[in-house]
Amino acid sequence: MIYIVSAWANANNLVLGQVKVDNKSNEIRVIPKLLQILNLTGCVVTIDAMDIQKEIAKDIRKAETDYVLALKDNQSNLQEKVIEAFDKFDAKKQAVKDVAIQAGHGRVEKRICYAVAAKDYLSPAESAN
Repeated sequence: MIYIVSAWANANNLVLGQVKVDNKSNEIRVIPKLLQILNLTGCVVTIDAMDIQKEIAKDIRKAETDYVLALKDNQSNLQEKVIEAFDKFDAKKQAVKDVAIQAGHGRVEKRICYAVAAKDYLSPAESAN
């Protein structure tokens, strides 16, 4: 079976690029390759929670683009840091909030999204990490 990671332009319903995942590898290894071949300036990149990696986030930021990375309960250390940051800056008051309820895979999921601009809450040194 062939596994391929695709970059999808939602507004255009168009695949912008694809990279094949090598045997005995995973998509985390090919996402940086895909990011390198695309000009993402001015775009917003979204990535599934499974692919949250420091190096991938750094690569996206090097491309001078914005990003939204999904965070799930099983990423407890990262989740704690995000909650602390939101609490420290009382960010929920300024955040854009969206709630979605979805049924699938034999369960009902409630997804809550709070979005803030990191640049509004981090010093230049912190945002570089």
